[in-house]
Parts: sequence; structure tokens; C-alpha cells
Amino acid sequence: MTRVRLPVCQQQPLRPLTEREREIYEMLLEGCANKEMAAELTLSIHTVRFHVANILSKFRVASRYELLAQLLHATRRPASH
Repeated sequence: MTRVRLPVCQQQPLRPLTEREREIYEMLLEGCANKEMAAELTLSIHTVRFHVANILSKFRVASRYELLAQLLHATRRPASH
């Protein structure tokens, strides 16, 4: 699988991410599904869901899509007129 490297969201989490949360956060930004993350990191899907929930809580968002929307908003350049 070829991964696209996206810039890290400029919004800071409420608390620092753990090393494992950081790995999962990067995979979230790459668009990986929970099942895919579990297989690659040799974790159960339950464990991946637990980490995803912690990440979303730390960034004060309700879903991975909201997290990605914040990333896109934070990295979007103002349009020149």
C-alpha cells in the first residue's frame, strides 16, 4: 500500500498524544480504516477504536471526518483575488 503523507493538523490536542496514539493519528490522516490499522499494528480492532476515541477527544472533535476537516481548514491557503 502506498501512503500519502499529509501535514499534521496545526490545532494542538488538549493533552499530548501517546506514542501509540501518534501512530494511529498518522494512519487516520492517511485514510486508513480501523481494521487496516489493527492488522498493520497487530492490535485488536477494539484497541484501535479505544485509541481513535482518545485522539478525537484530545482534539475536541466528534469524528475522524471532523478531524480531517480541521486539518484541511488549518492548511488551506487564502484565495488570492
